[in-house]
Amino acid sequence: MSVILMVIQFTTIVLILRQRYKHVNKWFDCHSDLWREGTKSVVKNILLLADMKSCMLSNHTTKYGRHQILEQRQIYSTLHDTVHLVNSYFGVPVLMFMFWMFMSVVHLSYVGVWTIATAIKEGQEPSEYMWTIGALIWCVLCVLVLLLIALSCQRTTEECNKAQILVEKLMLRSGLGYETANELRFLSLQLNNMKVSFSAGGFFTLDLPFVHSFVAVICTYVVILAQFQ
Repeated sequence: MSVILMVIQFTTIVLILRQRYKHVNKWFDCHSDLWREGTKSVVKNILLLADMKSCMLSNHTTKYGRHQILEQRQIYSTLHDTVHLVNSYFGVPVLMFMFWMFMSVVHLSYVGVWTIATAIKEGQEPSEYMWTIGALIWCVLCVLVLLLIALSCQRTTEECNKAQILVEKLMLRSGLGYETANELRFLSLQLNNMKVSFSAGGFFTLDLPFVHSFVAVICTYVVILAQFQ
């Protein structure tokens, strides 16, 4: 029961971080037009600000963008520290859970496959080895739980990496003030140095390629054990 609660708590925290990253990234899309210098006419600036549902004056656009980007840098730094804290707190429990899951799936899948193959070879009735179906179903459930964990971690990581793409695209736009562009460069450098990822005690990264490797290793072990029989 405690293992299930740990998995639920870890997955929930990761998904909350993803929503936070998603909200901050969406902020760039909603406010990017407010960071242009007032090079257009006042009427066009008023229409632009009205479209963005903002009451900011056009001559404060650059200052507004610079200070707001600085706030976003602080938010990204806080989120990075939070991810590091989550890895520190859940690293060892997740590692032990993965080890237990691996041993359980290898053992149950091997026993189930070997029992079914032996029973068919000896001509036994299906009712005598139907219990193995439950073991194989448990193995599938373990892989699905692992997939859920890895998928939530990868989606959060992708959402964080999306922030740097948005910043790089924003830097290519014309009409940005010097202070705003300079702050965006600092933000881009910060995001490049503060890459986030979720790992099991630092031994391996929790993502979809890990699930692929996990299943491949299990199949390899089952085949090797079957050959010794």
